[in-house]
Amino acid sequence: MDFTLKWGKQSFTLPIHQGEPAAELKHRVQSITNVPPSRQKLLCPKLWKGTLNDTDCISVIDASKGKLVVTLVGSAATIEDKPPDERPRFLEDMSPEELKQVQRDEWAKTNEGGEEVAIVDIVALQNEVGFDRDDGKMEMYEYNRFVTGLPQHQINDILVHRKKSSESNEAVIDERESQLKGVLAMTMGMELRRAYVNALDVLPNGTLISGYDDGHVQMWRRGQMVKDIKHTSGGVDHVLTFPSLNVDDPGFITAGSGTICIWTEEGHRLLEFGSFPGTSPASIATGSIIGHGNMRYLASCYRVTRQGDPSQFRLAPQNEQERRRRAAAELQESMIQSNLLQASKCVKVWFYGDNLNGVFSEETITPDNFE
Repeated sequence: MDFTLKWGKQSFTLPIHQGEPAAELKHRVQSITNVPPSRQKLLCPKLWKGTLNDTDCISVIDASKGKLVVTLVGSAATIEDKPPDERPRFLEDMSPEELKQVQRDEWAKTNEGGEEVAIVDIVALQNEVGFDRDDGKMEMYEYNRFVTGLPQHQINDILVHRKKSSESNEAVIDERESQLKGVLAMTMGMELRRAYVNALDVLPNGTLISGYDDGHVQMWRRGQMVKDIKHTSGGVDHVLTFPSLNVDDPGFITAGSGTICIWTEEGHRLLEFGSFPGTSPASIATGSIIGHGNMRYLASCYRVTRQGDPSQFRLAPQNEQERRRRAAAELQESMIQSNLLQASKCVKVWFYGDNLNGVFSEETITPDNFE
């Protein structure tokens, strides 16, 4: 049956078919009104509820309901399609990172007096420059429930002054520059549990990594804790950055409690290496080998953590069977101690490079092949 299409002050008569897809109906409406289907809002309470969607079909048509009237809402005006780089960017369309960068750039251009402002960005400590609490305080105050510290504008002023002094090679350091030395600038980490920081390191992107004796590893950036991850059930003794060349490479290493864990810069665990039973990493080192296909390495030496039992052989055997058991136990303990001593003298090295397809290749260096 036919229906009346009302579009503003204009009216048109079009046929409508039972079971017809909405896309076909919108296409016929476009041929008359030049309104694209993407801009069409078709309203007809007798046939459908609300706006007709492209995936809908025309329901059963009942001629007894009388004349059908469909209202069209939409504009046929064409909009000039500009390239994406020429289109205006709205704040609602920007990601949080893009929005912060725009705001930082605007703040960095001028201050209240219209003069250029120098910024020293230490992302491990500093909050977003220009969005700090500029209240003129010169003592510690709370940034959030994890962090307390000096006002960001004060930290920035001191660092800018130090940077200018170093660039001009001034031999004299005035009083303002020396104030930063020996001053507590920021405290990160409220006591959520009783744990001590055993190791610290800073990634190239400014993220501060702290390893605790309860196995937790916390990542701090711009005065905020961005992630809390777990190394193992034991404590973390070492934290060390890994020489990364791209975003897919490992970011940092944690070691302790008989385990070495490899993480991305975002704090995702990639690999885990266990040490010889009864030992734990004593120290770790990372570096690059020049001229070998971007080859990088991770090396570790180990210390003995197995605690012996001094009273294990205190009681003297009373018969032949007990003497045999004791001899076997003493032999086993001697072999264990020999193996632990040998492991403590070894160095394990893992190689990582382009020619290894992103896989760590492990080698063990023993005292016999030390050079």
